[in-house]
Amino acid sequence: MNQRGFAKIVLIVVIVILAGVGTYFALVKKAEPVKPILSQNKFLTYSNEELHIAFQYPDNFKVYNANKDELRVESDYKKEGALGASIGMNITRINTAPESITDLDKRLELKYSSQGRQIQKEVENHGNYQIVKYSGGEIYLVSQKDTFYIGNSLNLYKASLSQEQFTDYRKKFDAIMGSIIIK
Repeated sequence: MNQRGFAKIVLIVVIVILAGVGTYFALVKKAEPVKPILSQNKFLTYSNEELHIAFQYPDNFKVYNANKDELRVESDYKKEGALGASIGMNITRINTAPESITDLDKRLELKYSSQGRQIQKEVENHGNYQIVKYSGGEIYLVSQKDTFYIGNSLNLYKASLSQEQFTDYRKKFDAIMGSIIIK
């Protein structure tokens, strides 16, 4: 093959590559930024007389009784390709008798000591109940009537969410927690 034929082949390959790159950038849309989820929601009120609890939740979430002592607040998130995988929050009544924070400490002391950790907690007063957040991630609501355990599956999906989505769901769960009323 002579040099002139080789140059034509190289030129055709370069033109095809440039056309392909140009077409790619022309057809691929830039990702639009994710809008904050929290600001798009209206909040509804849920009340359960048997559990003596009420709270507000985003209108695109669902609330249902998992059993007589447990509520499930289900988000709108569904993991693609994983049937039944969703982000939710459980509110479970674990004690119907008055319980103190000292009682909770004693209950968790064994668990923490077996892991070589000491109990560390943060207590927030909310009128007729207290929210107790332990360093291991456990969250309890303690009132004169009931003690509730609060759990959520948000951290299980952290790797599947953008930082902005994770933060928006975290704000939603915090808003639910902040709106709880123990009757």
